[in-house]
Amino acid sequence: MSTRVYSATERAADSDGAREEEKIPDFPVECLSPVLEKQVRAIAELCRVPLGMAAPMVLATASASIGRGLRVRSRPGLTTPANLYILVCKTSGSGGSVTFRHATAPFVGIQKTLRREFEENEKPRLDAEHIDISQQLDEAKRSLKGAAGGERDEILNRLTRCNQKLAELDKRRSGKLLFATDVTPEKLAEMLAHNGETLAHFDSDAADALGIILGTRYGDGAHAQDSLWLKSYTGEPHAIFRKNSEAVHLDAPCLAVLFVTTPDKVQELYRTPRLTAGGLLPRFLACDPDARPMPLDLERIESPTFLPTHAAQPYEAAIFSAVNLYRLSSNDEPDEIEVTPDALRLIIDDWNRFCAHAKAGADAPFEARHTENAIRLALVLHVFRHCEIEQRGAGTYGARMHGHEHDLDAETMRSALCVRDWFNAHQERLRAPERVAADDSAWERAEAVMRSTPAGITARDLYNGGRVCHDATTARRLLAQWQEQGRVVSFERKPEGAGRPTTAYKIAPKVRGL
Repeated sequence: MSTRVYSATERAADSDGAREEEKIPDFPVECLSPVLEKQVRAIAELCRVPLGMAAPMVLATASASIGRGLRVRSRPGLTTPANLYILVCKTSGSGGSVTFRHATAPFVGIQKTLRREFEENEKPRLDAEHIDISQQLDEAKRSLKGAAGGERDEILNRLTRCNQKLAELDKRRSGKLLFATDVTPEKLAEMLAHNGETLAHFDSDAADALGIILGTRYGDGAHAQDSLWLKSYTGEPHAIFRKNSEAVHLDAPCLAVLFVTTPDKVQELYRTPRLTAGGLLPRFLACDPDARPMPLDLERIESPTFLPTHAAQPYEAAIFSAVNLYRLSSNDEPDEIEVTPDALRLIIDDWNRFCAHAKAGADAPFEARHTENAIRLALVLHVFRHCEIEQRGAGTYGARMHGHEHDLDAETMRSALCVRDWFNAHQERLRAPERVAADDSAWERAEAVMRSTPAGITARDLYNGGRVCHDATTARRLLAQWQEQGRVVSFERKPEGAGRPTTAYKIAPKVRGL
């Protein structure tokens, strides 16, 4: 099979007429570990999609296979898990669904195996135990009616033990789950509680899943339902109380998320202040890899429709090994590793760059998550770099994971920062509609201020009291932008006394209607 990968540039004419040099380069696949890189290249070749379509989905699957079983300590008291939130934008017919299927196949396969083994072996036994304990409970209840003194206390103790056993059985009767697709927050919380507080939320057509979070699927969209996803990114305690169901208490929930959806839905997300300023979207590594439907030719129709064994089987073995070692042991305390001094310097430098340029406003929630997302990416890359693949026979591979035995090094951290920067470039482009909407809203407020202030306004008038924006830098940017657009004109306003003139602004005559 040819190893040629179809780049984003080769895929289709640029629909918005942007210049070729303005395109974001394809995913830096060389930053991945060999086992992940081979799978990404193989999927891209087979499905005729950009590397940037396949790589995020492979990263999400790798992240979910680790769960909360391994954390990295970047400084005393601060540990970071490997769970990633990834959002992939794709147009219909561009190969997103088939890419999703190949990337998540090992993870989905493990869940199928767990479900089958549970239904065939464990569930019949659990059902029998449930019947037995229920009968003991009924007998104890009947005996309690005429009991008194010490006998009554003994029966009450027996009832307590039976109820405890039933509660434990009820948790085990659902079997082990690795991921969910179409699920409400209440049910997702319950599933987390029954699965070691670790789960993946994967959806190859995430319109419904996002509708639930936005509050539009079962409501009018006035209130987003994103709290569980917010808490499950950082592992914060979360308790849910509902009138007709039992309370669910989560101590440190951990979700890995992969949503694949269409451009219209992504733009709706970025136009929702609750999801941007509220912090959910800044947690996501988002991208639009510019995948487009590809024309067919006879040669490719007759080519194989499966991934090459040398790529797919090592990847499957690595995912299986990570799930068994890290994900399915998540009921215990997670393993922790350190970062090397050189890696720590890279983390500190990256965070300090943010601090040096941090500003209030719409960008702040996104920029504040950049370093943390880089650490999460580094931990995923680290685990699959310390992955020993062995060929056990023709087309048969095994894997041993050693990530928990090594510190996270500077080379892995550099790779993670490179991958993070690729996602950041896409995030900036995806946020364009959000910025346009924010600027339009700012103009409406600023126009009202200027119409009520004939003497003109200064930048200070825009950010004092948060009338239009919250900081001087944003105010100056907006005024310069509006002046360039011909909406305002500037002039020097001399203050009374000996003060220096200040630059003031008025609505341009053509805008005012003069």
